[in-house]
Amino acid sequence: MGRNRHHDHQQQERILLNNISARANHSEILAVVGHSGSSKTTLLDTLAGRIDRSSMQGAILVNGRLMDDSFKRLSGYVMQDDMLFPHLTPRETLLFSARLRLASCTPFKEKVYQVDALIHQLGLTKCADTQVSKSFCFS
Repeated sequence: MGRNRHHDHQQQERILLNNISARANHSEILAVVGHSGSSKTTLLDTLAGRIDRSSMQGAILVNGRLMDDSFKRLSGYVMQDDMLFPHLTPRETLLFSARLRLASCTPFKEKVYQVDALIHQLGLTKCADTQVSKSFCFS
Protein backbone atom coordinates (compact mmCIF):
# COMPACT_ATOMS: atom_id res chain seq x y z
CA MET A 1 0.00 0.00 0.00
CA GLY A 2 1.16 3.53 -0.72
CA ARG A 3 1.95 5.95 2.07
CA ASN A 4 0.64 9.46 2.38
CA ARG A 5 3.47 11.76 1.28
CA HIS A 6 2.34 14.32 3.84
CA HIS A 7 3.70 12.08 6.60
CA ASP A 8 6.88 11.02 4.78
CA HIS A 9 8.53 14.44 4.85
CA GLN A 10 9.08 16.83 7.70
CA GLN A 11 7.09 19.97 7.03
CA GLN A 12 9.03 23.20 6.93
CA GLU A 13 7.54 26.63 7.45
CA ARG A 14 7.95 28.79 4.36
CA ILE A 15 7.26 32.48 3.87
CA LEU A 16 5.19 32.82 0.71
CA LEU A 17 4.06 36.41 1.09
CA ASN A 18 5.89 39.10 3.01
CA ASN A 19 5.27 42.85 3.33
CA ILE A 20 2.99 43.14 0.31
CA SER A 21 0.99 46.24 -0.49
CA ALA A 22 -1.24 47.10 -3.42
CA ARG A 23 -3.78 49.69 -4.40
CA ALA A 24 -7.02 48.91 -6.20
CA ASN A 25 -9.21 51.90 -6.97
CA HIS A 26 -12.99 51.80 -7.00
CA SER A 27 -14.49 50.55 -10.29
CA GLU A 28 -11.15 49.46 -11.72
CA ILE A 29 -10.04 46.01 -12.80
CA LEU A 30 -6.77 44.94 -11.22
CA ALA A 31 -4.46 42.34 -12.74
CA VAL A 32 -1.87 40.50 -10.66
CA VAL A 33 1.01 39.39 -12.88
CA GLY A 34 4.31 37.65 -12.28
CA HIS A 35 6.33 34.61 -13.22
CA SER A 36 5.30 31.08 -12.35
CA GLY A 37 5.80 30.37 -8.66
CA SER A 38 5.78 34.01 -7.57
CA SER A 39 2.81 33.41 -5.21
CA LYS A 40 0.19 35.27 -7.27
CA THR A 41 -2.40 32.58 -6.55
CA THR A 42 -1.42 32.49 -2.87
CA LEU A 43 -1.99 36.25 -2.65
CA LEU A 44 -5.39 36.03 -4.34
CA ASP A 45 -6.44 32.97 -2.31
CA THR A 46 -5.47 34.83 0.86
CA LEU A 47 -7.51 37.90 -0.09
CA ALA A 48 -10.45 35.72 -1.13
CA GLY A 49 -10.46 33.94 2.24
CA ARG A 50 -9.65 30.57 0.65
CA ILE A 51 -6.67 29.95 2.95
CA ASP A 52 -7.16 28.98 6.58
CA ARG A 53 -6.34 32.07 8.68
CA SER A 54 -4.74 29.91 11.37
CA SER A 55 -1.92 29.11 8.92
CA MET A 56 -1.07 32.79 8.51
CA GLN A 57 0.71 35.38 10.59
CA GLY A 58 0.31 39.12 10.45
CA ALA A 59 -2.60 41.26 9.38
CA ILE A 60 -4.46 41.95 6.17
CA LEU A 61 -5.71 45.51 5.99
CA VAL A 62 -8.32 46.89 3.60
CA ASN A 63 -8.73 50.65 3.59
CA GLY A 64 -6.61 50.76 6.76
CA ARG A 65 -8.82 48.34 8.68
CA LEU A 66 -8.51 44.63 9.35
CA MET A 67 -10.06 42.69 6.49
CA ASP A 68 -13.32 40.96 7.32
CA ASP A 69 -15.94 39.03 5.35
CA SER A 70 -17.42 42.26 3.92
CA PHE A 71 -14.37 42.43 1.61
CA LYS A 72 -15.89 39.62 -0.47
CA ARG A 73 -18.72 41.96 -1.41
CA LEU A 74 -16.24 44.57 -2.64
CA SER A 75 -14.20 42.24 -4.79
CA GLY A 76 -14.42 39.35 -7.19
CA TYR A 77 -11.86 36.66 -7.90
CA VAL A 78 -12.05 34.26 -10.81
CA MET A 79 -9.62 31.40 -10.43
CA GLN A 80 -7.75 30.45 -13.58
CA ASP A 81 -9.48 27.07 -13.67
CA ASP A 82 -12.98 28.38 -12.98
CA MET A 83 -15.42 27.56 -15.72
CA LEU A 84 -18.39 29.47 -16.99
CA PHE A 85 -21.70 27.68 -16.85
CA PRO A 86 -21.90 26.04 -20.29
CA HIS A 87 -25.66 26.52 -20.55
CA LEU A 88 -25.51 30.27 -19.81
CA THR A 89 -24.18 33.25 -21.72
CA PRO A 90 -21.38 35.40 -20.28
CA ARG A 91 -24.01 38.09 -19.55
CA GLU A 92 -26.20 35.61 -17.66
CA THR A 93 -23.20 34.26 -15.73
CA LEU A 94 -22.06 37.73 -14.69
CA LEU A 95 -25.59 38.72 -13.73
CA PHE A 96 -25.90 35.56 -11.65
CA SER A 97 -22.70 36.53 -9.81
CA ALA A 98 -23.85 40.15 -9.43
CA ARG A 99 -27.14 39.05 -7.89
CA LEU A 100 -25.21 36.97 -5.33
CA ARG A 101 -22.45 39.50 -4.59
CA LEU A 102 -24.09 42.91 -4.71
CA ALA A 103 -26.17 44.12 -1.80
CA SER A 104 -29.77 42.95 -1.85
CA CYS A 105 -30.90 46.59 -1.66
CA THR A 106 -29.15 47.33 -5.00
CA PRO A 107 -31.89 47.68 -7.62
CA PHE A 108 -31.90 45.00 -10.31
CA LYS A 109 -31.52 47.66 -13.02
CA GLU A 110 -28.29 48.83 -11.34
CA LYS A 111 -26.97 45.26 -11.29
CA VAL A 112 -27.73 44.94 -15.01
CA TYR A 113 -26.00 48.28 -15.65
CA GLN A 114 -22.88 47.16 -13.79
CA VAL A 115 -22.80 43.85 -15.67
CA ASP A 116 -23.13 45.67 -19.00
CA ALA A 117 -20.29 48.02 -18.04
CA LEU A 118 -18.07 45.07 -17.09
CA ILE A 119 -18.85 43.28 -20.36
CA HIS A 120 -17.81 46.41 -22.24
CA GLN A 121 -14.60 46.79 -20.17
CA LEU A 122 -13.65 43.17 -20.81
CA GLY A 123 -14.28 43.46 -24.56
CA LEU A 124 -16.99 40.80 -24.52
CA THR A 125 -19.72 42.83 -26.20
CA LYS A 126 -19.78 40.66 -29.37
CA CYS A 127 -20.21 37.40 -27.48
CA ALA A 128 -22.03 38.54 -24.33
CA ASP A 129 -25.23 36.81 -25.39
CA THR A 130 -23.69 33.66 -26.88
CA GLN A 131 -24.16 30.43 -24.99
CA VAL A 132 -20.73 29.44 -23.68
CA SER A 133 -20.91 25.79 -24.76
CA LYS A 134 -21.52 26.79 -28.38
CA SER A 135 -18.56 29.10 -29.00
CA PHE A 136 -15.73 31.04 -27.49
CA CYS A 137 -15.05 34.71 -28.11
CA PHE A 138 -11.75 36.50 -27.70
CA SER A 139 -11.29 40.13 -28.55
